[in-house]
Amino acid sequence: MRDLSQLVSIVSRFKPSQINIIDNNKSDKANNLYQLILNQREISDEEACLALYEKEADSAYKKLKTRLRDKLYNTLFFIDLRGPLFSDYMKAGVECYRYLAVFFLLRRFGANNLANQLGKKIIKKSIYYD
Repeated sequence: MRDLSQLVSIVSRFKPSQINIIDNNKSDKANNLYQLILNQREISDEEACLALYEKEADSAYKKLKTRLRDKLYNTLFFIDLRGPLFSDYMKAGVECYRYLAVFFLLRRFGANNLANQLGKKIIKKSIYYD
């Protein structure tokens, strides 16, 4: 329980007010650009900018692309691996990488015992799956 208390303490201090991910139910420019790219894989910057802003590319469009890229990076952590497309080996590899990111964050926040426990779990799973 002590470990959970430490984890709750860290998360409650630093948790985001919202998680910046791609959300199909949300309508903002970044999600609109995502849908545009998803539906028209071979779209140019000029076409996308015209579709979203009704004008030529400018700094707002460049910022939008950066926001979308950041949302996509964050969304990678929430990919559902339970489907049939992923082998046990693939699932284990992605899970180990996710836990490795958490490991480094825990170390950064000073939760070394918790990080070490997680590190042992990562090593055990890594050895089992190669």
